[in-house]
Amino acid sequence: MNAPIHADGEADYRALEDTRQDVRRWRFYCLVKHLCRKKGPLAWWRVHLAWRRICRRYDKSRALWVSFNGLVALVGFALACSLLGACRERPPESGRPVPKQHDSTLPEDSRVAVSGAWPPTGYQRVVAHRFKVPERNSDSFSLLEGGKVDLASLKTLSVASAELTPAQTSTLLAGVFSDHKTPMAACYDPHHLFLFLDGDGKVLNAIEICFSCTNLAALPELSEKQWAHHDFRMLARLCEEIGIGLHKSQSAADFIKILDDGERE
Repeated sequence: MNAPIHADGEADYRALEDTRQDVRRWRFYCLVKHLCRKKGPLAWWRVHLAWRRICRRYDKSRALWVSFNGLVALVGFALACSLLGACRERPPESGRPVPKQHDSTLPEDSRVAVSGAWPPTGYQRVVAHRFKVPERNSDSFSLLEGGKVDLASLKTLSVASAELTPAQTSTLLAGVFSDHKTPMAACYDPHHLFLFLDGDGKVLNAIEICFSCTNLAALPELSEKQWAHHDFRMLARLCEEIGIGLHKSQSAADFIKILDDGERE
């Protein structure tokens, strides 16, 4: 065994204490350097054990040891919570449907009957919707059935909406009640709906438009003399102006060109 070292005076005692402190610092430096070389998933556990040895070697109090354990547990809990939050906030994968927010512009009733007349009166605002058609009903689908508007389906299928100004509402009515005769196709694949609402949000009138077959439906129903007399060029420009666009990102200019080519033939 090493013989005990005695100090002959105060100066020797201080020199001896400085030497002991230097030895302790050197040992701690070697320990940290050794831990830095061994990085990996268990590095935190090696630090844990190293600190435990340091506490035991230099007679640290148990309170310090307990506080360090609590700090390690707190850091681990914080990391687990952050990882869990990151997993929950991960954006949806391609192809996965994204839940739509509730459309406050629509009344709460699922299917409502209209109570207006043509020309419309008493409405406070007009809201336009572009919606998608369910694949299972791609051959024949309409939100206007039995004299009622299916608002529940509209909330699910709506992909874009906009509120019309008074000038845009006048353009809409001018396009629907036009003297221009447009040939209609046998299909009916609508993607646009215009709702006339009163101050309480009640539907007074509705117009559903199919640009693919240049046809439309309305509630209340239009008179027979108005059938096939609609200005779809004006209606296409209106949908583009208010920002809801046409179906399949088609521009109004392309749609009008198709109509002009069909009429020339």
